[in-house]
Amino acid sequence: MAKRAWKYWEPAFEADGVCPMHPVWPWGGHRRFAYDLVRWMRPARIGELGVHWGTSFFAFAQAVKDGRMPGTELVGVDTFEGEDHAGRYGPEVFETVQRVVREHFARQTITLHKMFFRDALAHVEDGSLDLLHIDGLHTFEAVKDDFESWLPKVAPEGVVLFHDVASDTGYGSTEYWKQLSAEHPGFAFEHSWGLGVLFPKGDARLRDLGRQGLEEKLLLYPALARAERAGHEVRDLGEMAKRRLEALEKQHEVNAELRQQLAEVRRAPADAGVVERLTARLLAAEALAVERYEIMQKQTGLIRTRDDDLERLRARLDAASAMAVERLEAIKQANARLGAVQAAVAKTEVRAAAAEAARDELRARVRSQEEQGAEQRRGADAAREQQAALREKLAAAETELAILRRQAAESAAAVRRSLDDMAAHLAAMLGAQQRRGEESAARLAELSGAFEGARRAVAAAAELMSRRIGRLDTDAELLSMRAEHLESVVSGLRERGPEQAEAAEDWLTGRARGEQERSPRRS
Repeated sequence: MAKRAWKYWEPAFEADGVCPMHPVWPWGGHRRFAYDLVRWMRPARIGELGVHWGTSFFAFAQAVKDGRMPGTELVGVDTFEGEDHAGRYGPEVFETVQRVVREHFARQTITLHKMFFRDALAHVEDGSLDLLHIDGLHTFEAVKDDFESWLPKVAPEGVVLFHDVASDTGYGSTEYWKQLSAEHPGFAFEHSWGLGVLFPKGDARLRDLGRQGLEEKLLLYPALARAERAGHEVRDLGEMAKRRLEALEKQHEVNAELRQQLAEVRRAPADAGVVERLTARLLAAEALAVERYEIMQKQTGLIRTRDDDLERLRARLDAASAMAVERLEAIKQANARLGAVQAAVAKTEVRAAAAEAARDELRARVRSQEEQGAEQRRGADAAREQQAALREKLAAAETELAILRRQAAESAAAVRRSLDDMAAHLAAMLGAQQRRGEESAARLAELSGAFEGARRAVAAAAELMSRRIGRLDTDAELLSMRAEHLESVVSGLRERGPEQAEAAEDWLTGRARGEQERSPRRS
């Protein structure tokens, strides 16, 4: 299994053109991680239990397509009829999935089994799935049966994904994940209903992820998911506000028609029933305008909340950048300690060389004494005693020197091995940290640009909505004043008779109607 560097890609999911709800459905928040995981693993076969609309399945397929993996096969299993948690549905789901495959992934090797999970076991060889995703019925017993029955199909060092394992789902899948994660190595994300990542047949890939910054990934992918979700919701709120404004404009047109009809009624003989109906419609229109104004205010609050979420996300990214700087400082300190160890080794080698020189000098002195003793051996008892003493000293010195040499050799070998290991480890750590720092810096710059664009768009939308809300306030005040005047006019008409109504003052000019009729008309 070749080791590869993890990369943070910027994928474009082509299936969204057919299913635009993929980004906001429960699995949408995990698509970036799933895409990067497949590009990193480059699996030979991917299996999924529970395809539904294909939010996760087509994220895997997009990674296979973009990563140019012609030998990778994707196997999806689903009845495409629904179940208790996803609900029941008709053939339109399977037809949509087939359409996405035809239009966007026709060159990928994709097999869809329209059957129950256990029935599809006979179609998949044991040990052939490098990546298995389980997302069927979320009861404890169902997930347990899915995992245990399909585990033989997982390859050595294979990875198994479990959806709906967050602590607040209330599903049995959460409880089963707690049991599995205590028995096998793995990790989990809590966002988007939770995603468990299990390594049931070997943890080599998990250890490799640990060396490449697993803690960073556990922070970054939830932050990216929240940012994408906030962007979608801001766009949705903008569309909603646009539709609300269009509805208000239509309501203004309806109110204008009502006012025109009311004017015509005033010009005609008074009919209390017609006046009451028109008054009721005008009051209902006013109530509708007030209700829509309140909805606009709520939407403004939602936009402000999303803006606060983006600020918190920026703060978390700044903290991640500070953590990367701290790790770089730790590497620098480790390099300084390595230099100190190398200096100590150099001192040990100097001491060993000095001991070797002393031994040579002592040997020379012994040889000189032996030569002198050979010449004076017959009558030089003192010389023999001196020679014996010197030999004893030489033996003791040689023993001590041998011990020192052995200790120095062992120490030097141990230090060299330690230095080699530390140098290799530090070089790997420094290279990986530099790459992660560069990638994090690039990613942070991209996110900062995106956040700034989103902030400007939200500010512009908020300013536009503020102006339109001001217009709505003015219109609502005018409607209220006109309704009050209409009520006074209607009550006056009810109190007066037809004759009095004819003689009454016109409510617009203040002149008696009789005077209006007698006044000459202008040509």
